[in-house]
Amino acid sequence: MAGRKSAMEGVGMTMNETMRNLLEQEKLSVKLRFTIDLANKAGEVIVASRGGKVTQKEGISNIQTEGDLNSERVIVDGISAQFPQDSILSEETKTEIENPLDIARLWVIDPIDGSANYAHGIDEVWVSVGQVRFGKGHIGVAHNPFQRKTYFAESGKGTYILQPKTPGSDAMELKRIQVGNRTELKDATLETSMSYDAYQSRSHNIIKLYLSFLGMDVRPREIGSSVGQLCRVAAGMSDIHMHTGLKPWDYAAPSVILAEAGAVMRRADGSEFNPLLHRDNISGNAVLVEKLVEAIGEIKGNKEFSDFIAQQIEDFTV
Repeated sequence: MAGRKSAMEGVGMTMNETMRNLLEQEKLSVKLRFTIDLANKAGEVIVASRGGKVTQKEGISNIQTEGDLNSERVIVDGISAQFPQDSILSEETKTEIENPLDIARLWVIDPIDGSANYAHGIDEVWVSVGQVRFGKGHIGVAHNPFQRKTYFAESGKGTYILQPKTPGSDAMELKRIQVGNRTELKDATLETSMSYDAYQSRSHNIIKLYLSFLGMDVRPREIGSSVGQLCRVAAGMSDIHMHTGLKPWDYAAPSVILAEAGAVMRRADGSEFNPLLHRDNISGNAVLVEKLVEAIGEIKGNKEFSDFIAQQIEDFTV
């Protein structure tokens, strides 16, 4: 009980009074409130660390900033202090873990999703903290410290967004969100982001070209943060998210946020998706996901599309 009491005492030290009152009205669990507050604390560090050292990692536009490391330190230290028996998987320094599906309480962290955005002064930057129990998402929190938006969900309790009532306002609002209800791909907005892997990026481009070839008006948004994109799908602001090269820390928290908002997550071949095991994913409402999976499945066998690509190469001009 001592550990639980200290967790409760730590909640709300970063959040302002309005935020605390709004969250209190929803009677959130201690662990979810702890996670929201921890993401807010990491957000403060991220804002303060902007302009610090940047290191190039392997892959396209894959960097590590001082903010990444500082944010991870705040989150890891906070979890270790309150829940010392829990396991942690994180993008920067705790990138490997054995048998993740067998772990009772696994925290999966992306200290900054959108590091390249962060380094270039673009505010599409998210802290992502998820808790997974025996391979199934239980808690998900995604926080943007620059936009002051926080998406959060706990298994069986719905998905919410906490945000300013108007941009820049100190007044906050809390509301429950649901995935969108569009059912036609031609009407849908698809979000994706560039993979750090060049091969995966080319796969994205082929899929987008194929959808255009089929006459679908699917206009991709590439904003540089898959966590933010997945949350927008959960909120119905976008219809589908597609990616073929993400990692557990990109998916863990958003998978709970999506599921509790009524979305489904599938692999590109339509099979079940697990955020700890799989890299390829299509997320959205069940109807759109099924239709997109079906369309992608037809790419390799579509000779007309292959001929079209060959002709485009033949006629290529700048």
